[in-house]
Amino acid sequence: MHQAGRIILIGSGTTTLSMARLLPTDLRLAVVTNSIAIAAVLSNHEDIQLHRLDGKIRKAPGLEWGLR
Repeated sequence: MHQAGRIILIGSGTTTLSMARLLPTDLRLAVVTNSIAIAAVLSNHEDIQLHRLDGKIRKAPGLEWGLR
C-alpha cells in the first residue's frame, strides 16, 4: 500500500492503463498523467488527486502532447 502524500506519474499506453485499473480504490495518492483514458479510470477513485498535463490532445491514442 502506498503512503499518503505520494505522487506517481503515469504515461499513456495499454500497459499503464492496465496498471491504473489495478490501483486500489482506497489508495491515497496524487497521480499525474497525460492519458485521457487513465484519467477517466482514476476519476472514480475518491482518494486519488488526479492531475493531467496540459497540452494538445492526440485523438488517435487519446493522450496529450506538446505541453504548454
